[in-house]
Amino acid sequence: MILINTMWFFIQDFLISLKKGSQYIWSISYIVFGLLVPILTVYFTAIQIVFLDPHAFIMEPIAQAAYSLTLAMSCIACIFNSSFGALLGWVMARFNFFGPARKLADCFIDLPFSISTAVSGAALATTYATNGIFGHLLNQFGITVLFTKLGIAIAMLFASFPYMTRTIQATLYEIEPEIEEASASLGATDGETFRKVIFPILIPSLIAGALFIVSRSIGEFGTIVMIFIKCSICGFSRNCITFTVFRKF
Repeated sequence: MILINTMWFFIQDFLISLKKGSQYIWSISYIVFGLLVPILTVYFTAIQIVFLDPHAFIMEPIAQAAYSLTLAMSCIACIFNSSFGALLGWVMARFNFFGPARKLADCFIDLPFSISTAVSGAALATTYATNGIFGHLLNQFGITVLFTKLGIAIAMLFASFPYMTRTIQATLYEIEPEIEEASASLGATDGETFRKVIFPILIPSLIAGALFIVSRSIGEFGTIVMIFIKCSICGFSRNCITFTVFRKF
C-alpha cells in the first residue's frame, strides 16, 4: 500500500509537471512560430534581396527618392505628433474635464488603432477629396491634398497620432503626487517643478514616443496608398518606401 501511494504521488507530480511544461511549450511555440519566424523570414529575405541587387534598392533613383520623401514626411509627422501628442497626453492625465466628454475624447485618441488602415485611408481620401468636407474648402485656396506630399504627411499624422499621447499619459499616471508635493514644500514654483522634476522623468517617454511615430510613419502603407494611389503615374519623386517595395514585389 505504501509503495502504491508513493508511486501515485510521483505520477501526480509528473502529470502536474507535464501540464505546466505543456503551458510553457505552447507559449514558446506561439512566440517562435507566430512572431519570430515570420519576422526573421521577412528580415532574411530583405537581406538577401539587398545583397543580390543592392543597386535596385540603394542607388536606383526611384529608391533614393522614396527614401528621402518617406524620411522627410515621417520627420514632419514626428514633429507635429510629438508636440501636440505630448500636450494632449498632459491634458488627459492632469485635467478631469467635462466628465463623459473626457472619456469620449480618450476613445477617439485610439481611433487609428481600432480601424484598419484601408478604412482610415478611404476616410481621409473622402474627406480631403475636391468634393469632400475639407478638400472643397482647401481647394478654394489652391491647396490640394490627394496625390501630393501633403497627403502623405496627413496620412502619417493620422496613423501615428496616438503613440506620443499614450506614452506620455502612461508615464504621468505613474508619477507619484508626493514627488511634486515635496518639490513644492521645498519652495519650488510650478515651472521649476516641471523643469527639474517632471520633465526629466518624461524624457525617456518622449524619445520612445518619437521613435514609435517615426517607425509607424515609415512602415505605413494602407492609409498612404488610399490617399496616394495615383503616385505611380505622378513621377518617381512622389513614391514612398512602402509603396516602392509593394510595386517591386
